Amino acid sequence: QKINYQRGLGSWVYDSHSPVVPSVEEMYTNMKSFLDFMDQKELVINPDCRLKTRTWPEMIAALKNMVAAMELVRKELTTKA
Repeated sequence: QKINYQRGLGSWVYDSHSPVVPSVEEMYTNMKSFLDFMDQKELVINPDCRLKTRTWPEMIAALKNMVAAMELVRKELTTKA
């Protein structure tokens, strides 16, 4: 069932409270799960503000994985179009 929510949503693709850097595959799976509930044009992937609680190496690694996962999702979506 699609949700017709009119406000912006920030997606939760990993737990930024944890020092564990999630894999690209884990973030990809989480990103794809949002598409079960919303149109791809409405999906925005963004880090949450709690990144400030992480060290620079943790934050950089997590953001690199987030970008790589988003590129996989985009590639898959454009291939289907």
